[in-house]
Amino acid sequence: MYAIVLSFDQRSPFVDLLLKSYEVYYPNCPFIFRVPYNNGLPKYNHANVQFINTPSDIRSTMEALLKGIPDDEFVYWCFDDVYPVCPVDVRRVNKIYSNLLNYKLIKNIDAVRLINVPSDFKGFKKIYFDILGVRYFLRSPYQFYTFWFHHFVRAGVLRRIFLNNLLRNNYMISEVEKFCGAYSHFICIPQSNLTIFGETARKGPNKIPHITANCREDLNRFGIVSPNLPSIKKYIYNNGFIDIVPGRK
Repeated sequence: MYAIVLSFDQRSPFVDLLLKSYEVYYPNCPFIFRVPYNNGLPKYNHANVQFINTPSDIRSTMEALLKGIPDDEFVYWCFDDVYPVCPVDVRRVNKIYSNLLNYKLIKNIDAVRLINVPSDFKGFKKIYFDILGVRYFLRSPYQFYTFWFHHFVRAGVLRRIFLNNLLRNNYMISEVEKFCGAYSHFICIPQSNLTIFGETARKGPNKIPHITANCREDLNRFGIVSPNLPSIKKYIYNNGFIDIVPGRK
């Protein structure tokens, strides 16, 4: 299964951190990470990475990353804006992964998430299946905020979002918000998280990205040269603004 890593050259340190974090927190990770580059090849070296030369605009990048993957096949959506910050529940995630490889047998599901947020539990919900003790429920439509966290999704959904003809050629990432509901079927959400994701950066004054405190610390911890960007003092994770994450190495 391919992991689709949306990025561009200037954010290469964040991709390095993302890949290193999966090596540490998801041992024997089964994904083949499709990583774009625009000019020279990245200097980092990680297992299971397929580098793909693309223009820097989002549409061209996503078109190249998804090339050759059938619409109904599941991929692992892996945006460079977040990364795992604690151990993945390997046993359960591997079970989900193996089930999704038989994608032609799976009906009425377009995505499977690894985390939940409080708003997921409002409104429609239904117990759908149990994976090694973790209950999943269905939800529709999609939420823009949760779309960016890494999860399993059909390739066709990403095409309908990022290659949409209603988007201008050199669109900004924020412009896809109105298309994040481009799902034909339901999304499966766990009632308990299978990992925790940290954010790499948040936009600050003048829309300049500011590196989060957790990202700055993790870049240093893994010996990755940080981008030349300002910082903020907040630790930002999918489960809120917290200072301690269980299971960190």
